[in-house]
Amino acid sequence: MRDSPTSINAPFLDINVRTDTSSKRIRLFLVVSVAVISTVLILFLYKGQEEVVPMSDIYLNEHILVHAASWMQARGINDSKHFVDMPSYMSPNSLLQLWNNLNLKHSQIVYDFFESNFLDPATDIHTIRVDDWSEEPDILENIENQSQNKTFNHINQLWKTMTKVFRQEYMGKSLQTFSHINLPYPFVVPGGRFREFYYWDSLWILSGLLVSDMHQTSFGMLRNMATLINKYGFVPNGARTYYTDRSQPPVFGLMLKTFVRYPGVQEFLETEHCKQVFKLELLPALAKEIEFFYLQRMKDGMLRYSTSSDRPRPESYKEDLKILNEGGSMKSIRATAESGWDFSARWMSIECLENPSHERCTTFALRTDDIAPVELHAFFLADVLAMKEMQQLFTNDEDDGANVLYDEHLEFVQRALNTMFDSDVGLWFDGRKDHGRVVTPAAVSPLFVASYFPDVEYCQHMISNTTVEQLNASLDSFMSQPGGIPASMLKETGQQWDFPNVWAPLVDMTYRAFKALNATDEAESIKAKYMAMVEDSVEKYDTIYEKYDCENLGEPGGAGEYNVVTGFGWTNGLYCKFLYETVFEKDWIK
Repeated sequence: MRDSPTSINAPFLDINVRTDTSSKRIRLFLVVSVAVISTVLILFLYKGQEEVVPMSDIYLNEHILVHAASWMQARGINDSKHFVDMPSYMSPNSLLQLWNNLNLKHSQIVYDFFESNFLDPATDIHTIRVDDWSEEPDILENIENQSQNKTFNHINQLWKTMTKVFRQEYMGKSLQTFSHINLPYPFVVPGGRFREFYYWDSLWILSGLLVSDMHQTSFGMLRNMATLINKYGFVPNGARTYYTDRSQPPVFGLMLKTFVRYPGVQEFLETEHCKQVFKLELLPALAKEIEFFYLQRMKDGMLRYSTSSDRPRPESYKEDLKILNEGGSMKSIRATAESGWDFSARWMSIECLENPSHERCTTFALRTDDIAPVELHAFFLADVLAMKEMQQLFTNDEDDGANVLYDEHLEFVQRALNTMFDSDVGLWFDGRKDHGRVVTPAAVSPLFVASYFPDVEYCQHMISNTTVEQLNASLDSFMSQPGGIPASMLKETGQQWDFPNVWAPLVDMTYRAFKALNATDEAESIKAKYMAMVEDSVEKYDTIYEKYDCENLGEPGGAGEYNVVTGFGWTNGLYCKFLYETVFEKDWIK
């Protein structure tokens, strides 16, 4: 952040030219006019170059954020994300000038600043009906179960409302007046307060779009990611400027694998256009992501979630400021946000693993940046293996340098995962200096990745070293829940990535881990429970949630920093993938 204070006292807790007989005069006039205007603009821009500031200087300005929090509280707006999602019709320079001239002692004047100079969240984007959206995707012809038919139709209608583009007046602006990061292709938002593209959500959203015949939208999603990687070196947490200090679990490699294996896109993969995009855009982007995590997220020989900022998150400013002023670590808060599991007692001190409901076991106890997470290494392995496979599919070049890097990355991640594996229980555990252990679906994430690459020698090695009996014994308390796989068995933590909440990514991790071991009965049980949960919420509430309660069928989950969100991207996506496997009795990814 720019000029961040060390402490803050919060008051709360195409133009067509007609050519005719005089066209020469018109052309001359236009040329001269353009030249004059261009010169004036260049001189103006050059003169004011040092004064031009990016819009992020507004959304990251803590003096503005603290007063925005007061304004939101006064207006009954309970979500800190509201302000930083509000676009403005004014330049950041003008906004800063206005702000610096305000009398901050008069609250109404301050409130008028926010209400007069900013627009409602999401007014910079709009819903678009993309060309590949269909009222009746092909899979509908094969769905015989009435509840499944109803749920899929519900989801298919949601894709229509969740697919967004930037409003024309905001496209390609050199000086942005909003926090969104411009994306060149339509994007799918998760839903609710999440009004932007999110990274690891997109792995499961991609599956849902493919099953719904939205193949070009899916391809555009991949190209959006490549655009972000080329700009930042990684895919940010979400497509907002305030998310660019961190990423999320790296799933780009798994997304490419998911796309190229889907039966409905095989003809498209043979086109020269597709081959060139993979060769020139997508594979170089994947290589950059691998290097980012290998170089920027390495500490003491292991990968960790991390961040460069130690200030409160703008999207959770009020909450984070309270934690900071009471001695909490913003680096751990932000690192946990990069994990995607924000928050869970999994990331806390060993005392909290043993007694998660203790009053001190809150976000103050987070130690995320000191933990080497299993799933981060598993997803890194997936990126490396996908890179090798995609190179074989789309390039004929024998790049010795790339092969050397592949060997280096593969050797590193294999060594790391080997140190995390406990052969006695058939699970992988986070690397922790305090040697604390907690069983979560992350403990089987290496098997989840192995299920995508069953022909790779190291994946076969991981599969052969684990038995179904071990998994059943280790995950019995998870498998026995009536509503599916909870995030952990850590109870009464007040954190949303703990018991009893059921999340799509973690369900899929566990499901595919059993599939990797050919444990059909266990995998089918997980799939059936999850599908029933989603179908029940559609039947009872005509909605789909981001997370569910494992103890109560069809009921939303709870806890966390915000109210439960409906929509919802990855829930829809995993349901569609499970539905495909149920209807066609096959797994397209293998």
